[in-house]
Amino acid sequence: MRERNRLEDENLRTARQWATLGYVVNPDAAGEEMWANHNHNGNTFVYFTEKEVHEATPEELNAFWKPYRDKKNARRKELAAQRQAAAEQEQQRQQDYITNLEETVAQLDQMLVQLVKQIQCEPDAAADEIVIDIETTGLDCTDDEPLQISIIDGNGNTLYNSYIKPIYVKEWKGAERIHHISPEMVQDAPSIYHEMPKINAILGRAKKIIGYNHDYFDLNMLRGYGAVIPKDAEIYDVMMEFAPIYGEWSDFRGDYKWQKLATCAAYYDYDWGDDVAHDSLADCRATLHCYRKMMEGVIK
Repeated sequence: MRERNRLEDENLRTARQWATLGYVVNPDAAGEEMWANHNHNGNTFVYFTEKEVHEATPEELNAFWKPYRDKKNARRKELAAQRQAAAEQEQQRQQDYITNLEETVAQLDQMLVQLVKQIQCEPDAAADEIVIDIETTGLDCTDDEPLQISIIDGNGNTLYNSYIKPIYVKEWKGAERIHHISPEMVQDAPSIYHEMPKINAILGRAKKIIGYNHDYFDLNMLRGYGAVIPKDAEIYDVMMEFAPIYGEWSDFRGDYKWQKLATCAAYYDYDWGDDVAHDSLADCRATLHCYRKMMEGVIK
């Protein structure tokens, strides 16, 4: 069998080479099968002379190239499908990694909670009647974190007051506009797990735990970090008790509307003095004042 590159006839071309020049092979052309060169690896091609082709019409060229276009498009779709499958596989791999990581963090979190519950700590001060308040990164008991925790006794003495450095949340711009606790203010503060034994020591000796919306929010958040609330302790939520006293009805809730601490404090003529609302220690003092007035039966 002859080799194409050893022939002097430059007009020997394959059907595809002729098509690139605007020609198509005649229907009766036989051509000649040849090797392209001596490095043929057994591959042969059919070559045609210029007498075996004619200038093609646009329709003929379109018909000639259509199988090639179809094959290229099919290959392109195949590669796109492979890339898509690879991307989805990688995305799933990353998602599985994140899921496993989150599960590991959750397990470690629970281990810390259990460990905190087992740690015994003697409080610097304790009382049968306490008031507790916290400031947080947001309003979600599960996903948000405490930034400040304060506890006072029934006489207004401070039992515990500390900023808390969040573990997961890095910024809280919405909440910061309310309580003005910035990330910089808590960057050197202890973690909640470090402080929980101290808090539990106070909670464990309390017979009555007073707060403002603490039954629904504050205590639930702290439980998530290992807070142990004595089963026999009385939980007195000033917000819940104040709602019917204030008497603003909510048709939507079918109950009396909950009021802000500032509204309750104003109702009972509380003087904030140098304190500022939304500091947890200041809010503890305001809550205690409102609680005392309610116990006196003050209704305007």
